[in-house]
Amino acid sequence: MVMWLSDSFAHDYKVDRAALSAAASTKVTHENLYHTIIGLLQVSSTTKRDEFDLLKK
Repeated sequence: MVMWLSDSFAHDYKVDRAALSAAASTKVTHENLYHTIIGLLQVSSTTKRDEFDLLKK
């Protein structure tokens, strides 16, 4: 998976770049995409699981 975020987006949405760098060395699947995007955009959902959010690890 490729993820690029501008510096201003990362700043505005308080992206933890250290967590993202750590996640880069792990195995990710399509499961991670949904949960990461929902978390990144700060959407409330009963289906979101933090263990699949690459920015929460």
